[in-house]
Amino acid sequence: MAESENDLQAMQRWLALGLGRAVLHLELYDSAPYRDLILHTCLYDERFHTQGEPDRAPYLYDVLLASGAEDDFRVRIQAALAEPDDDMNVDELCGLLLEWARRGDAECRRVLYKHAGELADEGWSCPADRLIDLDGWDGFVFAAERLGAAILAGADEIHAGLLNQIKDRLGENEALERLNTLRARNHLIAAYLNELESDEAKSAARSIERKRQMALDYWQLKAAIAAGERRWPRFSRRWLNENPAAPWHAIAQDVLAETDADLQASCLQIFSEVEFPLGHTPLLPLLWSDHERLVRAAVEALDWFEHPDIRVEALALLEADQYPATTLRLLAATWQPGDYALIEARLRGHASIEALHELGLATQSIVEENLVPEAAAVLLYLYEQGPCAFCRHRAVEHLLALDLLPDWMRHECCYDANPDIRALVRPG
Repeated sequence: MAESENDLQAMQRWLALGLGRAVLHLELYDSAPYRDLILHTCLYDERFHTQGEPDRAPYLYDVLLASGAEDDFRVRIQAALAEPDDDMNVDELCGLLLEWARRGDAECRRVLYKHAGELADEGWSCPADRLIDLDGWDGFVFAAERLGAAILAGADEIHAGLLNQIKDRLGENEALERLNTLRARNHLIAAYLNELESDEAKSAARSIERKRQMALDYWQLKAAIAAGERRWPRFSRRWLNENPAAPWHAIAQDVLAETDADLQASCLQIFSEVEFPLGHTPLLPLLWSDHERLVRAAVEALDWFEHPDIRVEALALLEADQYPATTLRLLAATWQPGDYALIEARLRGHASIEALHELGLATQSIVEENLVPEAAAVLLYLYEQGPCAFCRHRAVEHLLALDLLPDWMRHECCYDANPDIRALVRPG
């Protein structure tokens, strides 16, 4: 390990990213200097995508085990949960309680049920879902009753996650059979199920409305978009499937003639799904718009074409620093040897973590179309510096496909916070 990896700043970065390196380091070195940092990482959510990235609790449990101070952390985490602040990640902490409860810790079980129940009383399905992981049907009934009581008390937006989870656990037929029996004699369960069925009915009504929208022609749909009633991204692909014989030339001409940049961007998005019939040339001036969404739509429309003019324009846009994360994608179809050095320089010059993530997404789209050994350097950089666990998974996947995954990376991937990365390097 490099000397810099012994300092707190390095460990903080590894833990925030969820790198398996943190686990391996703690197995080799005294954890005492890092314990406050580890505790902070457990208490507060440091994921880049707090709503979408994998649950960090199993990873953090590995960190605590590797630290050799698991008992001390358990006491400190329980103490923090006794008086949680508003920023504390209670769900993730309940995930750690779940790990201990699975191993027979009665106090962690009690605290887990306490916090899951209190949040269910407010209508939250998390961390009540942890109870199903722990106790199956009994955990579900406890949580569903609390959610049912919350509904009767006026809570709204109860999600179907718990119900889906117990169906996955027991099988749909057995779960529904048990629920039907319980519903007849338990008014709280009945309230919970009634609310979910009401949501299903609303969803069915929305589905009927979406089908009606599919019958609209382009100009009717454009009018709805202009009125703020519709947005292309939500159903453009479905609309295209229903309207394969639409007058594409007339639609393309209408898009080019549109003077409202926001509306033009919305309408141009249709050509991310079908080839722009007037060729690539009329789209090139749109790349220089000061409306970022229009530039993005133009880039997506140009993805259908391979032409030297597109590459010339892409290089000029990058030189001008014109929405680099968006315009970088233009190199995917016009890639040439040496481009990855240009891309790596752009990545290293990122202005912020958010900018790096956007650049990384663009880079991954280029790699997917141009998977050559030259890409290894940018993939290694994105693994090491990219903030997103999903993008890190893609980097590891590409390095494996190139047979260029270093042994040290393969080893630490076995402890990564993203379980999909662990699965990639798992033997067999």
